Amino acid sequence: MIFKIIKKNNQSGLSLLESLVAVVVFILGLAGIYMMSTLSNRAMISSIERDKLNMVSAMVIESMTIDTANINEYDGTNCWEPPSGSSSLKDRNIIKWTEKYKKVIQSKDKDGNIISNAKELQEDCKVEVKEIPGEVNSYMVTTIMTRKDGNKIQISKRINK
Repeated sequence: MIFKIIKKNNQSGLSLLESLVAVVVFILGLAGIYMMSTLSNRAMISSIERDKLNMVSAMVIESMTIDTANINEYDGTNCWEPPSGSSSLKDRNIIKWTEKYKKVIQSKDKDGNIISNAKELQEDCKVEVKEIPGEVNSYMVTTIMTRKDGNKIQISKRINK
């Protein structure tokens, strides 16, 4: 015979190199899924904090809408430092804002104790009231609140007396 028939040994299964490549590809896939879930979790937590601060800002503005007689006195209010010793509607509102803002912005450690960032956060919860020129008894109220990550949330609303 001129042509020899070459028999191949067909062995089924994986070689060591193939299985090693499969394990590496699998681990890279798992690492990608882990990173995606971590980033998604961070975005969700950030969104929840932003929503809470938006609610606090809305509460601040609605409280001022009720107390329009003293609206000019709220200009420059710092939501971090509660007033002491007075029981006026303005002071009660500011105390309520302070409690809500601190509850949202402060972090807790493993034991549930509040970690205070007082020096970093002071003056970062402000209320500004500006009269709208050319309009009688119309004011623009702006709340500026700082999130844990340092970004600021600013909400403005027009209030008429």
